[in-house]
Amino acid sequence: MRALSFFLFAGAVVSATAASDASVARWLVKEATFAAISTTSAGHEGISEKGSVFANGQDISDGIAGSSTGIIYLYLSALDPTGADLLVNPRGSVTISEAQLNASGCGQTDPEDPTCAKLTLSGKISKVTGSVADLAKAAIQSRHPATKSWPTDHNFFYLQMSVEAIFFLDFYGGAKNISIADYFAATPEAPPPSMKGKATAQEGESMESVKSFVKSVLSLGQNIVKAQPNIAHKAKAVGDRPLFFERAKVARWMVHQATWGVVSTTSVHLKGAPFGNVFSVADGVGLADKNSTGRLFFYMTTLDPTGQDLQKNPNCTFQISEASLPANLKKSVLCRGLDPEDPRCARITFSGPMVNLTKSEDIAVAKQSLFSRHPAMASWPTGHHFSFYELKFTSIYFLDMFGGDNTLEVQKYWDATP
Repeated sequence: MRALSFFLFAGAVVSATAASDASVARWLVKEATFAAISTTSAGHEGISEKGSVFANGQDISDGIAGSSTGIIYLYLSALDPTGADLLVNPRGSVTISEAQLNASGCGQTDPEDPTCAKLTLSGKISKVTGSVADLAKAAIQSRHPATKSWPTDHNFFYLQMSVEAIFFLDFYGGAKNISIADYFAATPEAPPPSMKGKATAQEGESMESVKSFVKSVLSLGQNIVKAQPNIAHKAKAVGDRPLFFERAKVARWMVHQATWGVVSTTSVHLKGAPFGNVFSVADGVGLADKNSTGRLFFYMTTLDPTGQDLQKNPNCTFQISEASLPANLKKSVLCRGLDPEDPRCARITFSGPMVNLTKSEDIAVAKQSLFSRHPAMASWPTGHHFSFYELKFTSIYFLDMFGGDNTLEVQKYWDATP
């Protein structure tokens, strides 16, 4: 059972024992082929203002296939906004969700639910040369063989991340503290398939109280699942992917298909460094194309670091990779067999202020949209100060084909349909 949606519980705290936090974090890095890379923008006309946060989906690898070092390597072009940003300011973050890893994602669990594991590594992502570049090349080409034939005149270069902070969440009770030393010392291990076995007694409480708590949560969760199966993870039942030259249509299709993406903010906890975090999204009621609005609705709490960042600075980005869409995952073939960083594997980033909705009509639309796609949200704790938000984006970065055309006019987005 992985379909419960409670973030913090009074009276009991539980944690994973079947697999250590560091081991699950390492597993996410080992299994992921791509991630959302959050950077501080060097300034890109029509995409992002200088000094603002930006995010983009990119290939990652932490070793040759079958091995794992925990060290994240990337292969970026200086022509790409992310590559250009990191050459100016190497501070960035790498965000991975368990929802992107396999055919079932997180099963019936909502991508924003804590038990759908999520990881953000923050630090410096720097260009490497010499023997380190050789290691990066071996790691990238082993897991992304298509990169061997990418154009030599596009100024590609290898990068390595130096991890300075770790945000990890795979269960209720808040983010886990993982030291850098523990992260690199751990052996990758998948999380247990259910909440059973995750409970450990904390200081001041008995194991019996924890067992009783878990039993009650499991019982409640079974009732929730029976009453409200999470349709968010089913592949789209109607409509096909628009042709690549219908760029605005592809963008709208991606948004309506998506169940989650990465919100990137300027972190108040990391001294202004960029920080990415996984959030569920909806742009309309249900999966039918006719119900798509193109609006980006979220259900957030200020107990979360992203919510705290937005209180200080509401300007942020929301990034979606086509490789993460449920329809792709169900087929177990990402982006029609394309590499996630291949331009034909579309990726989109919206930039603008995140607004806490206050008008009753806006709240009603957001609630209907989110709760229809993410029904588990209806049972999230009312005491955790969740509110409905909308990203009022002012610019769109969009790539779905070769040629470098990476902007999309906002009005063209609104005028299109999925």
